[in-house]
Amino acid sequence: MNDEEKMMPSAPIMPEYPNRVMVPLRFVSEVLGATVNTTTINGTLHVDIKK
Repeated sequence: MNDEEKMMPSAPIMPEYPNRVMVPLRFVSEVLGATVNTTTINGTLHVDIKK
């Protein structure tokens, strides 16, 4: 990002099906300059991403 190398906390995952690469949402969002907040309400995880 902007000529600065960032290290992901874990390797991307590429399952055999559906043939997509999964990366950590928080890591990608924060590298792009967003703020990520999470809360759990009644057992449901809510993710709030703001730029």
